[in-house]
Amino acid sequence: MPPSPLHLLSADTYLAMIRGSVGSAMYRHNYALVDGKRDDLVRSGQRSCAFYVTHILLFFQLIREPHLRVAGTVRDLLTCGWVPTTTPKIGDIVVWEEQVFSGSWEGVEFTNEPHPHIGFYLSPEEAISNVPSAGGPAQHHLTFGVSADGSPKTRIQAFYTHPTFFAECTER
Repeated sequence: MPPSPLHLLSADTYLAMIRGSVGSAMYRHNYALVDGKRDDLVRSGQRSCAFYVTHILLFFQLIREPHLRVAGTVRDLLTCGWVPTTTPKIGDIVVWEEQVFSGSWEGVEFTNEPHPHIGFYLSPEEAISNVPSAGGPAQHHLTFGVSADGSPKTRIQAFYTHPTFFAECTER
């Protein structure tokens, strides 16, 4: 049988989906019954970083299940073939050290307890992650900016890449 003239470019589609997610309100809510009461586990997007990242990864079968916490996401990444890298490329995963997000969204003030943050690497200057003050995924400086002394506002803990998934990517 002759080969199909159609060959899906999954990694290219993955990058397009990440870029296309910017500004989406899709990841702002994840409901569960907690002690018999309906609860939004991601607090209107205040705690949605892992929820956001894992749903895109799951769509491409790059992890086993969705997560609400960065630690569980990283464990799943490692189990599913992702490896740490010191030379990240577009589409890789970036994990930032613990930070506190505070601000307001739609008139509601919020401050989260310190926790690590996760998103997608775009370039040495840019990333996309869930930004609570933006109400969802946003493109931003890789370290959320630079302090007056030149140090990153938020330090990067690790980068992860998937060696086989990106093999046919036309953008890397």
